Amino acid sequence: MINKKKKGRKRVGKAGRITGIVFFALQLLAVALVFYELIRFPILPKRIMAEVGVVFVLGLGVSLYALIIRKTRNSVTFGIIWAIIWIVACILGLAYIKPMRSTLKKVTGQEATMSIHIEGVSILVRAEDSASKISDTNGYTYGVQMAQDYANMVAAYDYIARNNNLKLTLREFDFYPTLAEALLSGEIRAMIVDTAMIPLLEENVEGFAGHYKILGELSFDTDIERSKMTVTPMPDVSGEPDPYGQGQGHGQGQGPGQTSPTPSEEPTPTEPVEPTGEPGPTEEVTATPTPEDTPTQNLTPTPTKVPATPTPVITMAPVPDRTNPKDVTEEYFTVYFSGIDCYGSITARSRSDVNIVMTVNPKSHKILLVTIPRDAYVRIPGVTGGNYDKLTHAGIYGVRASMNTLENVYGIKLDYYVRVNFSSVERFVDLLGGIDVYSAYAFSSRGTSFAKGTNHLNGKRALIFSRERKAFAAGDHQRGRNQMEVIKGIIAKIQSPAILNNFNGIMNTISGNVQTNLTDDQLLSLVRMQLDTGAGWSVETYSVSTSGGYEYCYSYQGMKLYVGYINWNTVSEASNKMRAVMAGN
Repeated sequence: MINKKKKGRKRVGKAGRITGIVFFALQLLAVALVFYELIRFPILPKRIMAEVGVVFVLGLGVSLYALIIRKTRNSVTFGIIWAIIWIVACILGLAYIKPMRSTLKKVTGQEATMSIHIEGVSILVRAEDSASKISDTNGYTYGVQMAQDYANMVAAYDYIARNNNLKLTLREFDFYPTLAEALLSGEIRAMIVDTAMIPLLEENVEGFAGHYKILGELSFDTDIERSKMTVTPMPDVSGEPDPYGQGQGHGQGQGPGQTSPTPSEEPTPTEPVEPTGEPGPTEEVTATPTPEDTPTQNLTPTPTKVPATPTPVITMAPVPDRTNPKDVTEEYFTVYFSGIDCYGSITARSRSDVNIVMTVNPKSHKILLVTIPRDAYVRIPGVTGGNYDKLTHAGIYGVRASMNTLENVYGIKLDYYVRVNFSSVERFVDLLGGIDVYSAYAFSSRGTSFAKGTNHLNGKRALIFSRERKAFAAGDHQRGRNQMEVIKGIIAKIQSPAILNNFNGIMNTISGNVQTNLTDDQLLSLVRMQLDTGAGWSVETYSVSTSGGYEYCYSYQGMKLYVGYINWNTVSEASNKMRAVMAGN
């Protein structure tokens, strides 16, 4: 035993000392690289970073003593094993941190503009047409519509003819419905259409669904901003009463004597005016359950007008000042959640079926979610001029168009946006391990049942829960409430520090499935704050209500569509609730 102990205490030779120095240097390099990446990707609060630093120093201290100071055979053997463990752990850490940082940068900081890269222009022919690809259409008569995006549609026609060396004939139509009918009747053999408009044609042109096929989708750049295009006048409806009273512009959130706030300024509210005979702010008008499931051609297009009498001014409290609106851990901020009605690429142009405004106060840890039905009848600033349209159609013109519209409705400035699609919701909820969501009703949809009360949902069930409206008497209003419940479930889940266990997977999933103009620094500062404080958040929800009718819409001219006339008292209530959260109340 004595000999063995002496042998273990025997100091190593020169080769052993060099080996010890090499392994200590490798461990030091690995630790330094990890610490450098943590500084570049500051997801951990200072307190935890300090604790991590202490652990790193202790780990290096053990290696220093075993490999360089002690230098016995046993200590060097232990030190080499210890250093290898640290080196492997650091390599795994780098493999986790570096992709997470680069992925986050891809998702964040995307400017909300109204000038979009055009990648959703489709070429359609009749289902029975012999053509199977665009190059088969030589000699065809192509149709385009002139009401919206005329310049882009003609540019697409030129692109097709030039790149495929085709001889084509161009015919112009006033509106999409007449264009679709011309294809079905054989008046034209192909049509160029904004892909985002195809669902509208299926819903509103009799016989269109199932009687066409898509030969291809184009992707090309355009420098023409939609706001600079000529706004096509709507059909003459001068003989009809204004849907919101005496032409007072309530489609932009204005009342008599109010001015519409510009997107870059906080609005200045007017003096309060007593409401006169309108429904109270908490009263909701039940929407027609399934307005878009019945073809509008078979409905009497006489809308149920709201009275053409002066409506009350929206009473709004002042918007609180902010010192630094970019510091999302110190000042209140607002986020627009846009949910587009498609799977696949998040860059696809599509209607925005989810329109939720989230007001966040990081000091009081309060969040307010406000939803408005997708069919709300509004003006889209910079797009429709004085004409009205459905709120959902604003998404076709870019996320900034939707933000401008809601800024005018609520009289506030929207700081940031988050844009998701069906794929985003499914994958994100699954990565969180599912969420708990409250349902006000027991109902079934698409082969899935939901109980009244709390339901644990995976990604697929969460998406079904968010999309269902036919099961409810309140239709789209209840769908909006359910969508807010899903967001509440996600917020509750991501408050846990355990979110870091799969943070890299979450970042990889949202890359290509989520768009936002929040910066990576802002998102990381919110994560740091939550990890540091562990505070719970109070989440409140509110729904703006509408009543149904039929009107002409700018984005789909030629026939009247189902729309929702906004109850402006509920808008006033929503706006005041937003301001209360901003003020920390």
